[in-house]
Amino acid sequence: MLYLLKYIFNYDAPDDVYLSPDNTQGHLAHILDNPTFMRTTGFDYHAVAAWKRLQADFPNLKHGLATHRGYHADGEGLTRALLDEHQFKFDSYHFIDPAVHGKDKMAYLRARHLPTDIIILADDNTFYDHDAYPNSSTVLIDKPWNKHVVTTSPELRVQTSGIYEAVEALLCYYLMKAMLNERAA
Repeated sequence: MLYLLKYIFNYDAPDDVYLSPDNTQGHLAHILDNPTFMRTTGFDYHAVAAWKRLQADFPNLKHGLATHRGYHADGEGLTRALLDEHQFKFDSYHFIDPAVHGKDKMAYLRARHLPTDIIILADDNTFYDHDAYPNSSTVLIDKPWNKHVVTTSPELRVQTSGIYEAVEALLCYYLMKAMLNERAA
C-alpha cells in the first residue's frame, strides 16, 4: 500500500500506523475500491518459508487462509489467482467482509470450528482480543502499526522470520496440555 500510494498519488503515507482512508488523505480509498493490488501484491518470503515449512513438518494439520479481502466482490478471485500463480494451496479459505462479519477474525474462525479445535492465527491485524478465545492463539506479526497491542504472551509477537518457531512452540504447548488433561482424566 505504501508503494501504491507513492506511485499513484506521490503521497508519502505514514509507515507506523494502520493505513486507512482517514490517515491517507482519502487516497487509500481509491486503491481499496480498485482491488488490482490483490492480484499483484508481493509476498513476505519469510512468512512464505514458515508456512511451507509448517506444511511439510506438520502435514496432519489443517492450514487455512483468513483475510479481510472479502470486502470487495473481486477479492476472492484476485487473491486466488495470485495464490495459484505462486502455487500456494490451503485446506480452507476465508474471505471475510468486515462490514458483514466484523473485523474480529478469530471470532469469525471460532464460529466455524468446534470449540475443541485449536486455532493458531498468524496475523498483523489488531482488531480483536488476542487472548479472548479458548483453544485459540495469535502469533502477532510485529508491525509499526500494532506496537500498542498488548498480549498476555509477548513472546508470540514476532518478526515474520520467527513465525515458524512461534507456531511450533504453540503446537508443543497444546500437545502438552492435551497430554496432561488426558492423564488427569
